[in-house]
Amino acid sequence: MNTTIYLPTNAKSQLEQSEGWWKPMPYKEQPEAGFTCKVYFTEEEMQDSPVEGKTFYPDRTGCLDDWIERMELVKVPKVTVPRKKVNVKPGDEIKMYFHCAGVTSNEKMAVVKIDKKYIYLENEGNPWKFDMATGRCVNDNTAFGASRTIDKLL
Repeated sequence: MNTTIYLPTNAKSQLEQSEGWWKPMPYKEQPEAGFTCKVYFTEEEMQDSPVEGKTFYPDRTGCLDDWIERMELVKVPKVTVPRKKVNVKPGDEIKMYFHCAGVTSNEKMAVVKIDKKYIYLENEGNPWKFDMATGRCVNDNTAFGASRTIDKLL
């Protein structure tokens, strides 16, 4: 039975250039960013204990050149995090916070519009535009360090 591990992405070139002295290196059991150099060992090669804990010891195996040739780079599977659904719709009221001089006040404001990244709150003629991920107002016209925010929605 073969054992597969994932070494740092530059492991193959690092071992080829090391001229007989190979430092231990960390490994992962699944590919992830920075660990995309796939190598497998046969049962016979595993008897030399090339892996211990989460560390790979290249000097413990007698067939270094053979398995260096078997090393291959693999792509890391892209993990997509589903976006949180916003449970706010136009016409709802949410709290807007006004921060100034160390004091924070809040008031309920009506939602005018929502798109993928921004939520717009009522304002005379020109709605306030808030980034739903950060909660910060992106078209704020305040001065003296004042700012407007809402609770993060994404």
